[in-house]
Amino acid sequence: MEKEYKVWLMNFGKSKLQVVKLVRDLGGYGLAEAKHIVDHTPSEVCSRTSLEDAKEVKRLLEKNGAKVRIEFDSDEEQRVFDYERVFGGEKYYCVLNNQTFGPVTFQQLINMAQFEVVKAHTLVWTEGMSEWQPAKTFGRLALLVDLKE
Repeated sequence: MEKEYKVWLMNFGKSKLQVVKLVRDLGGYGLAEAKHIVDHTPSEVCSRTSLEDAKEVKRLLEKNGAKVRIEFDSDEEQRVFDYERVFGGEKYYCVLNNQTFGPVTFQQLINMAQFEVVKAHTLVWTEGMSEWQPAKTFGRLALLVDLKE
């Protein structure tokens, strides 16, 4: 049996509209679904695909300025999301008490949200993003901060 892979959109870079169109076309999504995926990065673009197809999706998205990751897709990995493995190389910044704080890993942001240091309206940024975003709109971090409010 051939191994299957997932493609993650980490951020859309500077060509958001092009990336939305590509996600729509590559993933077979409607326009609203594709926009939601791009607006809520990190997001899974496709899963259960061959390595060759995953590399092609990555190539096309990166050609348009997006940051993309490929990871092995297995049932176990779908149940347990390994933040360190997926986000460990990224460096994030946030605004705390009107001062920029960072760099930190995504796991550190998660910990800060769990202890309510990072809240729903805390601004978060990483390389490749055109502007700072509130944590409540920042992909998987949004799940933690929205639950606290």
